[in-house]
Amino acid sequence: MGEQQAQAHDFFVDTWSVYHKIVLHNYMSHSELFEAAGKIIQERAHTSFSFLDLGCGDATSIVPILKHLNPSSYIGVDLSDTALDAATTQCSDLSCPSELKLKDLLSFLEDSNDRFDVIFSSFAIHHLDQKQKKDFMLAAQKRLTDGGLIVIIDVVMDEGQSKEDYLDSYCRDINSWLALSLEEKKNVESHVRNYDRPNTLKTIKEFASEANLHGFEPICHFGAHHLVAIQTQANS
Repeated sequence: MGEQQAQAHDFFVDTWSVYHKIVLHNYMSHSELFEAAGKIIQERAHTSFSFLDLGCGDATSIVPILKHLNPSSYIGVDLSDTALDAATTQCSDLSCPSELKLKDLLSFLEDSNDRFDVIFSSFAIHHLDQKQKKDFMLAAQKRLTDGGLIVIIDVVMDEGQSKEDYLDSYCRDINSWLALSLEEKKNVESHVRNYDRPNTLKTIKEFASEANLHGFEPICHFGAHHLVAIQTQANS
């Protein structure tokens, strides 16, 4: 885990300013996806809900959404201590108790004894391998409250698309991100080619079903950037 944590730290330190450019210029449709995620949470979550944010980064995109939803608690989990230092400032704007945990998202889920009304993750799960994604769904199912909600924002491959075709297509899109310098584009492309392990919606749904999570619903997408929700059934 030490090497993985070091990679997360290096990514945050070396490229987080680039990522902020990407968010600022909405190249990955953060604005639309997080707004849609907020609406889903508002419509489907419990009135007062506990919120777990896996791979929270600096929480810049989610905190403004949560400020209008009034969660009962917030826990953010990330491998980068640099990211969590930045998230501390963001989370001070929340009216609910907040905690930040330095841990990888899968280990946190598997080790936790708590249950959450909403489990959220944005642009993080695609870094897991196939087994880890299955383990993620299994662990998330155990950590949800009755009627709980999983909300995922992530990159997704088209049906029938190979990983190589996906990577080539995504990297072509990166070349159109005009606010980035040539060197910044190369760094982002290197990160995508080295760390992205996307799946199709069909495969993600299968992983969820194998974990007894059957309320899988694609909500919206903008290019390769998708929002999906998984609602568990409340016990009567």
